[in-house]
Amino acid sequence: MVPAEDIKAGEKTAEKPGEEKAEEKQSEKPGEAKAEEKPKIERIYTIPLGDVYNQPWTKRARKAVRMVREFLQRHTKKDVKIDNEVNAFLWSRGMKHPPRKIRVGVEIEDNVAIARLIK
Repeated sequence: MVPAEDIKAGEKTAEKPGEEKAEEKQSEKPGEAKAEEKPKIERIYTIPLGDVYNQPWTKRARKAVRMVREFLQRHTKKDVKIDNEVNAFLWSRGMKHPPRKIRVGVEIEDNVAIARLIK
């Protein structure tokens, strides 16, 4: 014979398996599982900007920003966002004399590549 306590416990577990599973599912957040599946990809690029000096001096810094974006699009096959520090570094010596090369770290998340300055 089965004791009365075991029958009651058995009835409770038989009645609540769906509730227990629901509680387990709530404790796991769906966003966290997706973030773990797709880790961030990080790369470092040194981008040559010497061809900027073939432009008129009034367009050099703007062309340097475009060249950084085009280079990263070509190498990552993603949409590119340039960090403010990268932009400030390209413009730091003015419009006429942008740097000859720049070193950036790129973080790729989903369909976006974010370029950050490496010093």
